Amino acid sequence: MLNFPEVKVIDKVFNFINVLFPKEIEKASKEYQETAEAQFAPDKKIYARGLFSYFMLQRTINGATPMEYAYSLPLDYFSNKERKIIKNFIEHIESIFKITHISPNKKDYNLTNLTNNKKYLVKTIDLDLTLKEDQYVKAILVRKKKGEFFFYGNILTYTKREADKLKRLFIQKAREIPEIEWDIAYKKK
Repeated sequence: MLNFPEVKVIDKVFNFINVLFPKEIEKASKEYQETAEAQFAPDKKIYARGLFSYFMLQRTINGATPMEYAYSLPLDYFSNKERKIIKNFIEHIESIFKITHISPNKKDYNLTNLTNNKKYLVKTIDLDLTLKEDQYVKAILVRKKKGEFFFYGNILTYTKREADKLKRLFIQKAREIPEIEWDIAYKKK
């Protein structure tokens, strides 16, 4: 497992949600199987990465995503640093991007969002996908603590024509974090 704070927070949120809602990942898996992304996944690793990003960021349980549940928890289970990371996941950017520059070591990517022309610096470790400059991708970007972004989930590539058709699907309104009522009981032993 990679030793990054974001990875640790994802694991902690996943474990937290599985305690609260133990059957939801199974339900999410059945839903995800029906998506085009899942059906075209060439191997189990890519399938699992797509399922996990869908479950953590997009799938709602009683109106909130797992990350939103974690962020709203009124107890000190998550530290302030972890809550900031969780908020960055909630504020992720999913869109169609054009890759405008790739560093020689292929770890830094400059992207332009086709829906609003905003530019992003994405820093990676190693990708299991070969990307090229002037290529169009659908990706989820999450901000790191230092301000740059990283890819989360799968990266799908498209032709310019496909990207132009798809970009209207990604014109987003900011999602408000839903109000969650917590019924927390404490029993003294």
